[in-house]
Amino acid sequence: MKKSLKLLLYTFLMAGIVISAKAQQDTSRVNVLLQLSDQYFLKDNRKKSDLDSATLYVLAALKLSNTLFYQKGIGNSYEQLSKIVHVNGDSTKGRYFSSKAIDIFKANNYLMELGDAYFDLAGYYSFSGNGLTERIHAMKLSLNAFQKAKSRKKEADIFKELGDLYQIQGDFSKSLESLKQALKIYQQIGYLRLMGVYDLLGFVSTASGDQKEGIRYGLLALQTAEMVGDSSKQICTIYNRLGITYLNLNEFDKANTYFQKALSVAKKYKDNNAVHELAFNITHVLLRQGKTIDALHFLHEIEKEYNAEDVISRIRIVSGFTAIYAKLNNYAVAQKYCTQLLNISEKYELNSEENSLLYGAVIPVLLATHKYPETRKYLKLTEKTGLLMNLALNHLWWFKLDSTQGNYISAIAHYQFYKTLNDSLFNESKSRQVSQLEIVYNIEQKDKDLAFKEQNIQLLTKQAQLQNSRLRASRVIKNFTLSGIVLLLIIIILLYKHTQHRARSHKLLQAQQVEIQKKNASLEDLIKEKDWLVKEIHHRVKNNFHMVIGLLGTQSGYLKTEEALMAISDSQHRIHAMSLIHQKLYQSDNLSAINIPDYIHELVDYLRDSFNIRQAIQFKLYIDRIELDLSHCIPLGLILNEAITNAIKYAFPDSREGIITISLSQVSEHKILLTITDNGVGLPAAFDIHARNSMGMNLMQGLSEDMDGDFNIFNHDGTSISIAFDLTLTN
Repeated sequence: MKKSLKLLLYTFLMAGIVISAKAQQDTSRVNVLLQLSDQYFLKDNRKKSDLDSATLYVLAALKLSNTLFYQKGIGNSYEQLSKIVHVNGDSTKGRYFSSKAIDIFKANNYLMELGDAYFDLAGYYSFSGNGLTERIHAMKLSLNAFQKAKSRKKEADIFKELGDLYQIQGDFSKSLESLKQALKIYQQIGYLRLMGVYDLLGFVSTASGDQKEGIRYGLLALQTAEMVGDSSKQICTIYNRLGITYLNLNEFDKANTYFQKALSVAKKYKDNNAVHELAFNITHVLLRQGKTIDALHFLHEIEKEYNAEDVISRIRIVSGFTAIYAKLNNYAVAQKYCTQLLNISEKYELNSEENSLLYGAVIPVLLATHKYPETRKYLKLTEKTGLLMNLALNHLWWFKLDSTQGNYISAIAHYQFYKTLNDSLFNESKSRQVSQLEIVYNIEQKDKDLAFKEQNIQLLTKQAQLQNSRLRASRVIKNFTLSGIVLLLIIIILLYKHTQHRARSHKLLQAQQVEIQKKNASLEDLIKEKDWLVKEIHHRVKNNFHMVIGLLGTQSGYLKTEEALMAISDSQHRIHAMSLIHQKLYQSDNLSAINIPDYIHELVDYLRDSFNIRQAIQFKLYIDRIELDLSHCIPLGLILNEAITNAIKYAFPDSREGIITISLSQVSEHKILLTITDNGVGLPAAFDIHARNSMGMNLMQGLSEDMDGDFNIFNHDGTSISIAFDLTLTN
């Protein structure tokens, strides 16, 4: 009893292990299908066919996951479907799939997958208005999931993303808090590629008025990128933001240097959006330097070479032209560009950065053209921006507007606000701090250069030591040079003799080759002559057969008995069957084999005409494309003649209608099967195949034996004759 129980438990255990192994193997298939879908989805220069393939694989993964009740596979499949339909432009369906994935991940506590799903969900919302608020909310949910999962790297990545979103929203305090938290985590886990977070910290610091920190973080971003060897598009952003900071500090040459470096990177990667942003920045540097015409030519070249593909790029280009023509006092043209900008403002929902750019270009033109109500309207809209620099500029414009309209008390108040904000942004102390940072950076660069030069000196010392070693080696080599020359002369003489010998051998070989070619030509002539003679023999044999047929026809004119006449007629048919074979041989280029389908068709037509049975008896031929040599064709032709003749004469008495079916097929590599079947009256009941009481039957059986074939005849709704023979037979 105990042994039986142990055996039963063991059986259940093994079954559980097998089922578990099978389930694990099937879930691995789900993961492979999802990986294949991801490969097509992330493919460079992705086409619609790639998205179709990605969809096909993810649907297969979803179906298999549902069959296995594999919840992680189902959730990942819905998440992948969400990405694909989002790219295809169906945001509603994309959000639906994303929500289904989130529900599954939450229910099963798959925290890493949940964090990724919330991160992807954030991508469905815009960067302005309510969309930006929803985007930040989704990102916070992603952060919460990664924190619970204790994924420090992912946690830092989301803090960095939140910092970027807060700066777009204009909340620089939260932005700096999030970015510093990201930096802290990155440093704790030993993550080295910090240039992105340094760059954002520098940009937000500059935007919030802390130029010193802006420069410090910008230079740290640049140093980190150089340290890790980063040459990606991110270096373009770092150069650009450093340029912006220097532009705000009125250091135009340094600003232009960094903007030009960034522009080179943007052009290298064909990033049109970045090109337009940098073109806008360079245009303003040139305008601040008084190079208005240069700015106009430069911006025209950019517009011609790089299309403005999105709203922000169009705003930058049109704003640049507005500023240029305003600087040239050509307000008629400047107003046309203002109209374009205001049309964009009405058509699209713009974020704070886009509104700042747009109104920053429009307001000076409206103010200069005395359109004070419109100026006041747009000045109120620009007060919503969180950038201190833009707020300072806004107060300066209010000061100019109120001064123009005689509202001096308000004008003075705005000017005081302007001075306060401007002084907080740019004061002598901060300028010194920025200069000190530049000095530190330059000293570090010089230290690097000195270290590099020291390495070069060490390298040159080693090269000098190597050169001395080479000189000593050269003296040794020189001692061997004369010996080498003598040896070389000996080798040259030997080579010359060898070449002479080879030349004589080559001439001899050429003479032999000519002789061989002559013999080959002679042999070809002999082969052609032999082929012609064989054809002539076949032609004469055919003619002789026809002469014999004619003689038999003449002889039949002197015979009186029906039996004798029939014998003569049968002999004529047999001879014609053999004659056809020789005719085919001399008419064909192939003298060793005959195309059987053509031969059988001609033989059947001949017999049909000979017995005058065009209407009464039908023939059905199923003949494979087979070629046979003469040793098989003669017996095969005679057997066909006998079988068809017997069927015509005896199978359909009293002129009744019928069908004769002939089939020739290659049933295996070396096996041929011939069948002749009729639907006539069939063989007599007492007929004995082995009795051999007729010449035709004897002839068919004898010819079959000559081909080493199997001869069979039997009744089945008529008479059926079959002969199976081997192609390897040699006569």
